[in-house]
Amino acid sequence: MGNIFKPLYRRARDKAYSLIPIRTCKEGFKFEGSLDRFENSADEIATQVAIKLLAPKLTRFVNPGANAGYFCLLAEKFGLSCIAFEPEPKMFGRLQRNLAANNSSCIAIPAALSNTHGTAEFFGTGTAGSLISGISGTPSWDKQIVPTVQVDQ
Repeated sequence: MGNIFKPLYRRARDKAYSLIPIRTCKEGFKFEGSLDRFENSADEIATQVAIKLLAPKLTRFVNPGANAGYFCLLAEKFGLSCIAFEPEPKMFGRLQRNLAANNSSCIAIPAALSNTHGTAEFFGTGTAGSLISGISGTPSWDKQIVPTVQVDQ
């Protein structure tokens, strides 16, 4: 799929995800979004395993680029307090809905983590968004400005 069509495809896909009702996932919490991605993707399953293994040694889970909040909700299931950063407005809305559906105490911050406080270019939208141009084939012209928060703040 060429770079011209990827942004259109991703926006349509994100819209389709928003039409899927909130469901209960295998881990037992409610989730709006692509459960198939989190429950069947090798990368996502590896992250789940890491959270499960590390949770007993931790007290807090910080998720930069939390997307819809799947990993925050999973971390809370294992007793961790959570802070979620999500700069993309539509994904932040989905994150808030997922946290609310689970009565989560996760702190959600509508900003990207950065080495500076201010704003940054954010390339792409939804699940494929990034501060790094070209990630997942996102063209450099598909961008928006998002707020940033310094990591040490």
